[in-house]
Amino acid sequence: MDKHTVHVAYGFHVNCYHSYRGDTNDAAGFGSDLRIIRGIIRTLDELNAAGIPVKGTWDSENFFSLEQILPQYAPDILAGMQRRVKEHGDENIIMGYSNGALGAMQGDELAASVALAVTNPQGSGLNDLFGTCEMIVRPQEVMFTPSQVHTYNKLGAKALAYIVRKQRRAK
Repeated sequence: MDKHTVHVAYGFHVNCYHSYRGDTNDAAGFGSDLRIIRGIIRTLDELNAAGIPVKGTWDSENFFSLEQILPQYAPDILAGMQRRVKEHGDENIIMGYSNGALGAMQGDELAASVALAVTNPQGSGLNDLFGTCEMIVRPQEVMFTPSQVHTYNKLGAKALAYIVRKQRRAK
C-alpha cells in the first residue's frame, strides 16, 4: 500500500485592534485575543513536546498588535512567537502594517503598508521581530482587488492567503 501524507496548514491571525470593541486588556477589549493567542502557543508547544511536528503560520497586524499592545500587555506572547520561529520553524506572513484594508488601497499605499509590515523604523516589522517572513500576504478582511496584482508582483509577493469560513444556514 502506498504511503500517503496529508499536510494541514495552521494559520493564526494576530490582530488585537478591533474598531467595534474597546481597546482595553479585558474581555470587552483585546484581553480575549491575548487569552486565545496564549492558548494557541501552549497547544502548539504541547503537540511538539508529544513528538507531533506542528508549526504555525502567523499573520500579524504590526502597528497596534506587534508595536503597541503585545510589548506592553503581553511580552510573553511576542517572546513565544519568536521562540517558536527559531525552535519549530513557525512562519510569519504579511497582513499589512496598520490594520488597513489592503484591498481598498492605491498601489503606493499598498506598497508602503507591505514594506512597513516587513521592516520599519519602530522595529515592529516581521523581519525586525522574527528575523524572517514569508512573502505571502493575508489581506485584512481578505479583500483583494485584481488591479493590485501588478503591485503585489512588484513587491515580490508569492501568494495571497485567504480564510474560508463555514457559513451558517439560516433557520
